Amino acid sequence: MKVVYVAGSMRSGTTLMAGLLGSYAGALTVGEINNLWFVAPTGQKCSCGEASDECDVWGPVLAHFEGGRTPVEYHKLRKQVERQRRLRELVSLRHRRESEWPTDVSEYVAMLRDVVASIEKTTGASTIVDSSKTAPGLALMRLAVGDQISVLHLLRDPRGVAYSEHRHVHATDELTSRPPLVRPLFRSAMDWDTGNLECWLVGRVCAVYHRVWYEDLCSDPRGVLNSVGEALGLGSYPLGGTGDELVLSAGHVLSGNPSRVGPQSRRITADDAWRQGLSPPEALAVALLTWPVKRALGR
Repeated sequence: MKVVYVAGSMRSGTTLMAGLLGSYAGALTVGEINNLWFVAPTGQKCSCGEASDECDVWGPVLAHFEGGRTPVEYHKLRKQVERQRRLRELVSLRHRRESEWPTDVSEYVAMLRDVVASIEKTTGASTIVDSSKTAPGLALMRLAVGDQISVLHLLRDPRGVAYSEHRHVHATDELTSRPPLVRPLFRSAMDWDTGNLECWLVGRVCAVYHRVWYEDLCSDPRGVLNSVGEALGLGSYPLGGTGDELVLSAGHVLSGNPSRVGPQSRRITADDAWRQGLSPPEALAVALLTWPVKRALGR
């Protein structure tokens, strides 16, 4: 089974992009696999409307692990291995025999393989779309599936990301385990730099790496999706919908932005609220802090 990994920073449109990718023939969007063991014990519903343990996709996955580690233990294992400070180590492991890997990495990678295999067996999909986003998560999935991974690196103007992270967008959201955190603009800008630079560096060692900007997707969704399909080997995009509306696959998204349960027919438009929400000095500060990385990545 091929895995398309959507990489990038938070609030960059990765949930939307994952839903669009799930609309290609043979593809299935499953959301953030790295958060599986965090959200499953909460009873959070899949985007199909069922509780995780009753979902046609996630029910068999969770049942497969009964008798082994508990979800809490798997979540602790994830936090132990999927760390920024271990990124160099995780990337270098692709050159070493699996028997030489650290025990915690071997166990986590084995778990990822079992999850992917269970999804493949249950659904028959030829491609799953994982929107876990992080560079360490990408390195771990690369160890799990090898050259069967393709990376779609989605970037958004850092001023839009910083503004979105700086406010409570879904303060009373009942679909997620906790409301989004409000983050200082400076911290968001620095994380945008670090996270996207790391995703670029790790993505380049994968079999397929393709970079897209959120603003380009919103200005020409059909054109961008056709080029994405060609780059990732997914074929032509099934251009359902009319005008500037596209039809997203329902998928089985267990973790991600609450928009994962939105209408399947979606008008693709850019969220430019930051232009009014940020003061000119704030927008300038974020732009200056992120300019070198932004330019290196094509803007």
